[in-house]
Amino acid sequence: MKPIAPAFQWADVNEYSSSSNLEKYTVPVNHRPNFQTISHDPIPTIDMSEKDNSLLVQNITNACKEFGFFQVINHGVKRELCDRVLDVITTFFELSYKEKTVLVAKDHMEDGKIYKYSVDDTVEGKEIPMWSEALFHHWHPVDHGYTLKLPEKPDRYRYISF
Repeated sequence: MKPIAPAFQWADVNEYSSSSNLEKYTVPVNHRPNFQTISHDPIPTIDMSEKDNSLLVQNITNACKEFGFFQVINHGVKRELCDRVLDVITTFFELSYKEKTVLVAKDHMEDGKIYKYSVDDTVEGKEIPMWSEALFHHWHPVDHGYTLKLPEKPDRYRYISF
């Protein structure tokens, strides 16, 4: 497995005791959200039981344009499966830094890898790491070859069954 890129660093809880360490995670004012312009409308809900496909597509399009995301209801995925997936992904993100480090990628679309986002501060000329990490992978219900790209830990990650 490839070692972590030198520029990558986990946000370690122990770092937060030092104000100089906290500063590297502080996003400059010009990159922070303007809460005066943020919508306080509820998150768009997409109902997959909608019979009119053109209306469904239009609702998804509008949600993406206006919010960038949406909640899906009546999707047909059993609650038990949703709970198992949430449980295993939570367990994954609770793994130690050492266990997750082998999955770090520079490309945010690399299958089965972790990506840490950052903000480029063009004024100061530096990169500011964000306090989040994202795991990206495809999920295909028929072609099980994709599972080889999934994380090996926690053990049950690759074997959540429908």
